[in-house]
Amino acid sequence: MDDSTERIVSALQLVCLLLPPANRRRLHLLLRLINKMATNIKLVLDESQSSRTLVSHKNLLCLEM
Repeated sequence: MDDSTERIVSALQLVCLLLPPANRRRLHLLLRLINKMATNIKLVLDESQSSRTLVSHKNLLCLEM
């Protein structure tokens, strides 16, 4: 990673520490679920695109709301 990416990751980690513990735990579990779904090669959610792409796009749409 370059310096700017490392700084962004570090800043995001610090911001996440400001979340209440219960919310931080929920976020952690949600991100783990998203990662497991995206990397599971046996999971086929859509024939036209990979599960990783589909999960990423659907979750980005949720964040934009």
